[in-house]
Amino acid sequence: MGVAGFSPDDIDASRPCGRGLRAHEPSWRHLEAASVQGDALALASASASAARILLADGDGDEALWHLQRGRRFLASPGLCLHSLAMLCELATLKLQVAALQDEHDPQAARHLRDTTRDDLFDLVRRALELTDGTPAVLQAADILQALGDTVDADTLRHRVLQS
Repeated sequence: MGVAGFSPDDIDASRPCGRGLRAHEPSWRHLEAASVQGDALALASASASAARILLADGDGDEALWHLQRGRRFLASPGLCLHSLAMLCELATLKLQVAALQDEHDPQAARHLRDTTRDDLFDLVRRALELTDGTPAVLQAADILQALGDTVDADTLRHRVLQS
């Protein structure tokens, strides 16, 4: 068993994985290699790559599944700066899924934006525990700004500048 209970068999057995991902052999291989390595950051990166491909194919549901899985890989307490940057990337991709859902299910899209905002505040809390977490806090502020949460984004930027 690899990270977070993930094994190479999960790639084939856990999900249909969407037509776009199956058609994109390099991404499929990236997922397989990351699962063998058992590296949480590599697994999250592979999940983000899979989500980008699925988003390009318009498959928001499968993309969201990969994004949620990528976030779970990084749920462990000891995060590094690279993990925080990956969490920001996953949040940005999650907003792209929300944009896809706007047309068909505005309520689901709003829910995704709300959970993304919650994810970002969790990320900021974790980043502030690190001595070098400032870039992740600023990146989270930029994503909050894109969400229209300008007050919180400005507050985070000000907090970083004051420290």
